[in-house]
Amino acid sequence: MNKFFSRFALPLCLGAGAVTAHATNIVEIDGAHTSYFYDSDIWGVGTATVTGDTLSFALGDDYTLNAKVTPGMTSREKHIANGSDPAGIVAVAKTGYLISTTVTPSLQGSFHIADQGGTILAINKGYVLSGSYNGSKFIAASNNAGFFDGRKSAYSGAISPGQSHAGNFDTLRVSNWGTVSTAGAIWINPSTVSSEVRQVGTGESGVALTDISYTFQVTPVPQLNSVSAVPEPATYGMFVAGLALLGLSRRRRA
Repeated sequence: MNKFFSRFALPLCLGAGAVTAHATNIVEIDGAHTSYFYDSDIWGVGTATVTGDTLSFALGDDYTLNAKVTPGMTSREKHIANGSDPAGIVAVAKTGYLISTTVTPSLQGSFHIADQGGTILAINKGYVLSGSYNGSKFIAASNNAGFFDGRKSAYSGAISPGQSHAGNFDTLRVSNWGTVSTAGAIWINPSTVSSEVRQVGTGESGVALTDISYTFQVTPVPQLNSVSAVPEPATYGMFVAGLALLGLSRRRRA
């Protein structure tokens, strides 16, 4: 179990019931159109950065794995996954904006696979709830969740014998499903962040995840067009001329 997913990060209310937590070190960090709240006891101090509407956290050594096979062994496998409790993050849209439950996850890092055969796998997935945030507690609008799943896998050996393979996690296969909605705030639960490496045959394969990121979709609040049209000077002239003709007509009748 890694240190980032050991308990709830922020108090959460779901419907009539409440899931409580005693988070004492809540940190706020601003984005372009959104403010983010997270527990530094879970995510660490000084690990968060924001670029535009993308929130990133630097990961520790928990996600660096190496599997080495020596002559006489058949295979070696290592795997790290999350604990059973989520480390929630609250994203609050700034005034004049709404935030969507559609979240794009990403991972940063690198991997290498020996030419005798091996595989690597990295996953960043979870779910999102819409609602509101009162400064200390997130209140979910409903239990209907949106889900995200970002992952990357690579292999060598069996398909391309004698070919080693290396790369990074700049591109993930991302899927989104479930309820899509917009609200003033969302609660994101990164339920699984994991890395896995397996080496078959002599050699060594490894994976190193360095950062985890979430990109949010933010849109302006629709506004009614309340600006009245300003008459042109010619319109004022026609109006005055009409009043003059009306006055002349009344005098003739008198």
